[in-house]
Amino acid sequence: MDQVNLNSNRQKSDPNNRYIYLALSKLKTNEIKALNEIKEIYGGFSPLLGSSVEKINSDTGINRKIATNILTVLEDFEKKGAEEESKLKDIGADFITIADEDYPSLLLDLIDPPIVLYIKGKLPDISLPRIAVVGSRNADSYGLEAAYRISKGLAQEGCSVISGMARGIDGASHSGCLAGNGKTVAVLGCGIDVIYPPEHASLEDKICKNGAVITEYPLGTTPFKGNFPKRNRIIAGMSLGVLVVQADIRSGSLSTASQALEYGREVMAVPGSIFNQLSVGTHGLLKDGAHPVENALDVLRFLNLKEDIKEKKKKIPKEKPELDGQLKLIFEATDGFKTTNQIAEELSLPAGMLLSGLSHLESEGYIKRCNNGIFIKNLS
Repeated sequence: MDQVNLNSNRQKSDPNNRYIYLALSKLKTNEIKALNEIKEIYGGFSPLLGSSVEKINSDTGINRKIATNILTVLEDFEKKGAEEESKLKDIGADFITIADEDYPSLLLDLIDPPIVLYIKGKLPDISLPRIAVVGSRNADSYGLEAAYRISKGLAQEGCSVISGMARGIDGASHSGCLAGNGKTVAVLGCGIDVIYPPEHASLEDKICKNGAVITEYPLGTTPFKGNFPKRNRIIAGMSLGVLVVQADIRSGSLSTASQALEYGREVMAVPGSIFNQLSVGTHGLLKDGAHPVENALDVLRFLNLKEDIKEKKKKIPKEKPELDGQLKLIFEATDGFKTTNQIAEELSLPAGMLLSGLSHLESEGYIKRCNNGIFIKNLS
């Protein structure tokens, strides 16, 4: 399946362009996929304004029904966009588009990344590793404490925690991260103006002050059951790895884990009692190769985000030579947890040349390779 690639030349786009993306985000999934061809042929979406179904069909080969729907959502896009933006500001929210520079770069690995993300609060700095911690809504005291403690530990080690703000494990994960003075991100399966579950109103307020609540769903969207599997792909896509704490055989967190594997992310699970139905899903993941986790350090070591303390003490600091030219460009491009494909596209370098440069920087201690093929700057 072709990947939706609407993010070339990302920067803070002008309001007019933002409103175009906001309008196009209202299309159905199959219609959004057609935008790739349009952008490739037109170089952008502005040529669609004032165009006709016949011309779009003739220029791009897009069928007339999809062309009609595209033109329909673009009708009065500036007025509708300004009105929607005003409503968002009234509730302290905003939106970013896939073309904006502050759009989460890891989401670009998805086949169908959200064109628009609605946000309350502020996304954590890109230098903070993002770990997803998810699990059952019907968690017991063991699961809730495990999620809370591990998330708190991750926060204290400099990670941000991503979850879905649902009852049970999600809520405990957010709370634990906040208790560790960390930044957390809640991904909703409803509109940014809808608090769900309602008992998490206070938690949402705390998250917005120490992280962000985000969603791809427009204002007023209710938490329909079918929204959550789609929501889960954002949780998996934004993270370096997904930790499932408790899950029965039908848990939605298993779909998050499955999507994580699809995107090349790592999957981890907390072992539980063999007599507990809430362990069936997590033990199934462990049997399939998920990494067992008992604490935050297990997560960091597995993802190669933290060297073992004893080993680190044994190492003699190595003086690094000054970088210049191409190596300097590659080193600077590793900022923000990027895959080799993203770095190659950003620098327009042949794969062989890029891999050679990355290997050299890794051997000299400038960068580190995470288990999932993502490179990060080595700040230790």
